[in-house]
Amino acid sequence: VCVNMLGEELEHANNELQAQMRTHISAGTIDKIQSAIVYLQQHLHKSTTLEDISYEVGLSITKLKNDFKAQHGITLHTFYINELVGRVKDLLANTNMTIDNIAHKFGYTRTGLTKLFKATVGISPTTFRTEHQKKAR
Repeated sequence: VCVNMLGEELEHANNELQAQMRTHISAGTIDKIQSAIVYLQQHLHKSTTLEDISYEVGLSITKLKNDFKAQHGITLHTFYINELVGRVKDLLANTNMTIDNIAHKFGYTRTGLTKLFKATVGISPTTFRTEHQKKAR
């Protein structure tokens, strides 16, 4: 019971700290982080690095990573994975593109994309597509 209470207190303190950090981010930095999001979304199909993004938006890598997490509550890497998997889900659900072609579109091998997808979604791309097709009927 004490461990649960301590965990809840730590989570509450962390949430408060995150909220305070968000209020200390300048409007200019918030705009740059929004630009980073747009840039990342537009370049999901490329091998984009933190260096590329930070250069594009004019923030140091450290500032970009820290302020992104403070503003959004997740890392930039997690955001990237979520965006990528979301696009893959959309292609699986709404096109007849092969998984190989989808993987290649985002710079992955079929095996690499399948591992990432399964780790994120909990099922393989093939299973996702099959389940979605059943629901569409």
